Amino acid sequence: MVKQDWKLLKEIRKVKKLSEEEQQEYWTNKFDKLDSSDDLKIRNSFKTLEEGNYITVFWADNIPYHLNLTNKGISYNHFISKIRSHSYIMKWIFGIIATVIGAIIISKLGF
Repeated sequence: MVKQDWKLLKEIRKVKKLSEEEQQEYWTNKFDKLDSSDDLKIRNSFKTLEEGNYITVFWADNIPYHLNLTNKGISYNHFISKIRSHSYIMKWIFGIIATVIGAIIISKLGF
C-alpha cells in the first residue's frame, strides 16, 4: 500500500467511531470538497483497500454509504502500531550496541 492508502485506512478507522448518520455526513462533505484530481485519487485508494481486503464499501450517489473494516484492515493498523513501537526499541538497542562496540575499538586502539 502507498502512503495515501494507509492514510485513508487510518481515516476510515477514525470515522467508524462516529454514528452511522455522522459517518454519512462526513463522507458526503469530504467528497463534495474534492476537485476531480483528488476525487480520483481517493476513489483509487478506496479501490486498493477493497481489493486488498482491508475494507468493504457500498456506494450510494457516488459516496461511500456503508463502509466496514475487515479483520485484515483492523489487524493491519494494529500491526503497524506494534512495528512502530518496536522500531523505537530497536533503534535504542542498536544505539547501545554501537556505543559499546565503539568503546571496545577505541580501548583496543589505545586512544
